[in-house]
Amino acid sequence: MAVEAEWDEICRELLQLAKRQNCRSTHFSPSIPCDWAPESVMDPRFAMYFTPKGAWSYIIELLESGHRFKAVPMKKPPNTIAYETVIDCGPKLPALYIKVQIYKGMILGRSFHSCVK
Repeated sequence: MAVEAEWDEICRELLQLAKRQNCRSTHFSPSIPCDWAPESVMDPRFAMYFTPKGAWSYIIELLESGHRFKAVPMKKPPNTIAYETVIDCGPKLPALYIKVQIYKGMILGRSFHSCVK
């Protein structure tokens, strides 16, 4: 299936970039806004808050486990695609929203925060 093959290729690229610290960015700018707040999100695996490094490790773990992210068109930068997912963190914790984007040879952390209900 073409869609499956396309995701496999995207997933490989996301993993390759996420594993290289010098290829990751969470820098906010008006042209590439982000809401990267791992320190405000409880990691349900350890009952501790995520660290910035731990957030990237978790994303890598998700991708390596076969978790699929959904492609979403972005307005900033225009005509680009990002990949998002919502993770159920358990009955007493809000869901976790993650969005990453491949852009100019980097993986951009666009969102990592709790979903507001």
